[in-house]
Amino acid sequence: TQRWTQMDELAQRSKKCVKVCFEMTAHLVAEKDLTRNQEQLIQALLLAAFPQYENIWSRHTFWGGPAEYRLWLEQDKRIIAHLGFAKRDIKVGNDEVVITGIGAVATHPDLQERGVGKHLFAELRKTLLEQFPVDFAFLECREAVIGFYEKAGFTLYRQTTYCFHPGK
Repeated sequence: TQRWTQMDELAQRSKKCVKVCFEMTAHLVAEKDLTRNQEQLIQALLLAAFPQYENIWSRHTFWGGPAEYRLWLEQDKRIIAHLGFAKRDIKVGNDEVVITGIGAVATHPDLQERGVGKHLFAELRKTLLEQFPVDFAFLECREAVIGFYEKAGFTLYRQTTYCFHPGK
């Protein structure tokens, strides 16, 4: 758990800047140690951030493969940003590499574009470097949020992705 205070300058419609200060606490929890209450708080965040996917978030709190760990930022006992990740051994050409797959990335809509997501990924970077060394992190995202991930340190690789849906 880590605490810090964020100072954020927001440009208002009147072009006047207002400083907003709030304290956040970072939490890293193994999937197997996640409490039902924590899972409900994550679910509430995912439903608020992605109401168009209510049919998914009402049943699950992860997108893609299962998470091994959950990392989130909390403010006033409310989860304001979240992601899940899991280490994977993959082959790239003839090389075996260790990656972390990232999913269910969300920031509460009221706090988007205030640097909260950037703090979440800074915490992930620190966690991976100190506790879970991997060759690289991987995620897939919508076109609309590519800029966010680039600002968080990700590099865009455009390539065809194939998905298999056994139920279809």
